[in-house]
Amino acid sequence: MDNDYSSASQDNSEEKSLRQKAKRRVNMRKHFMIFFLICLILWLLYFFLFRNTDLGTGMFKFCLGLSLIWAIIVYAHYLIVFKWGSRYIDKEVKKLRKQEEKESNELSSNNDTINLD
Repeated sequence: MDNDYSSASQDNSEEKSLRQKAKRRVNMRKHFMIFFLICLILWLLYFFLFRNTDLGTGMFKFCLGLSLIWAIIVYAHYLIVFKWGSRYIDKEVKKLRKQEEKESNELSSNNDTINLD
């Protein structure tokens, strides 16, 4: 009966982990779409309204700077979510499973010791 409970608990924790991972990926895609749309709007504004005006140089620098800085942030977000994040999560899951095994082994050895007495 204990195994059924731990199995259900493990399934539930894996489900939570998968949901959390999926949520991070969805948020990454939202972040990229917001980045893309805002940069597109800024560059269109520059091209149609400011390109041939006195403010054109400043607006160009602003659009370029914002786009580059934000692109670096979006790329870092991508790396964290899709590349590095899963590796760290897998390490943590393995660590927790080893800890659970150790605790269950200690409990079973304690039970064996108690039963022998």
